Amino acid sequence: RQVLSPRSSDEKLKWLNWDEYLGVIKAIRDDLLHEICCYEKVENDSLNSTVQKPKRKRRINDHKILDADNTSVSTCKKSFSPAQRRIATKYQGYLILAFLACVPDRQRTFRELEIGKNFLKDETINSWTIKHGPNDYKTGSTYGDRPPLVLSSDLTPAIDDFLFRWRPCLIPNGEHFFFSLVLEIGLHRIQYTA
Repeated sequence: RQVLSPRSSDEKLKWLNWDEYLGVIKAIRDDLLHEICCYEKVENDSLNSTVQKPKRKRRINDHKILDADNTSVSTCKKSFSPAQRRIATKYQGYLILAFLACVPDRQRTFRELEIGKNFLKDETINSWTIKHGPNDYKTGSTYGDRPPLVLSSDLTPAIDDFLFRWRPCLIPNGEHFFFSLVLEIGLHRIQYTA
């Protein structure tokens, strides 16, 4: 018989209980909100110290910033600061953790969320829902449509804010809500995967 040595670490210390997990989400949200407030203060201070420019209406369309009359102003790469991209990256991480707290599903569910396809806003209940059809998962031909997975309505303002204000800063290359980021820093390439 083989003699097993005792474990080198305490297994209980490797896991979070539910309240600790929710505390982590709250701490990340608070850090994110603080960073947004600091960014807005700096942004407002710089706007007040320069000549006031007419404000542009921003919309997502082919990853360009458009004026209200739909004329292209500039591409996203030239429009967003490193601070905005850092906030957007943190925001994406916060939402991934918050989604997992609402809908404890497989990571693939969140990785494959597509705006307007399987990630839809239900205006009647003011909440975002995840709706999978039979083609979205491997046993779909047997079981058909899955019931909608409803995210907490408390997350709706954060999802809307990320979608329309911060997600464009990451220069998305499709309609996936979350996506991988590849950061090129000098000769190094770092991949951040949602």
